[in-house]
Amino acid sequence: MQRYLINHLSAGEFIALLMCSILCLALTLSFLSNKYLTSFMSYDNNRFTGYFLGSISASYGFILGFIIVTLWRELYEVKIFIMHEAEYLSLLVYNSSAFPISTQSELNNGIEQYIKVIIQDEWPLMHLGKVSEKTVPALLNLFHLIQSYSPETRIEETFYNQFINNLNRVVEFRRKRLEYLDSSLIDVIRFMLGFGLIIILFLISLLDSDSKKLKILSIILVSGMLSFNLGLAFLLDYPLAGSIL
Repeated sequence: MQRYLINHLSAGEFIALLMCSILCLALTLSFLSNKYLTSFMSYDNNRFTGYFLGSISASYGFILGFIIVTLWRELYEVKIFIMHEAEYLSLLVYNSSAFPISTQSELNNGIEQYIKVIIQDEWPLMHLGKVSEKTVPALLNLFHLIQSYSPETRIEETFYNQFINNLNRVVEFRRKRLEYLDSSLIDVIRFMLGFGLIIILFLISLLDSDSKKLKILSIILVSGMLSFNLGLAFLLDYPLAGSIL
């Protein structure tokens, strides 16, 4: 569901939807607390509840901030891997220029075919957490083309070795790119984030206030802050999905 929403909604729409959901949950908890837990809601209990709320919010914020920083670093790594893959593909074109025209043409066509498969087929599939079956044959075709050619001069042999090394690097960075297809958050962390969210909203619902407008405003502000941070973490959790990359 999370990947589906990220693929079909913009980042702003996703965070707005999350905020509406969290706000509805917060208001529901506030209504239930006002109805069934009025004995716990008083100015005397506000101090204890506020202290407990502050401690939990600080711990929750620290954990969530650490998660966001980690996921942001992973997003940066994915971008670097994609840039390196493109860089080594361009070097393949440069290396092939040292070979005869016929061999150069075959290699360039193979490189072009691989790039088309990545852009037109594999990239959309990565949004769904899948890999294109056409990519490996396109890579094997490049290996077959270069292996079927024997360099005749010293210069050709130098560029031949560079071509093979760069092609191996393309395979390496493609593999690294595909390591980020799935979620980085394990189920335990997801449960912890959800459980911590409920505890914070529940404690806020126990705070007593003479002004209902002030209490609703505080619920809206806290829900908005939690929605933005959680939404950012969930968006970064799938770096190859949606439009964040």
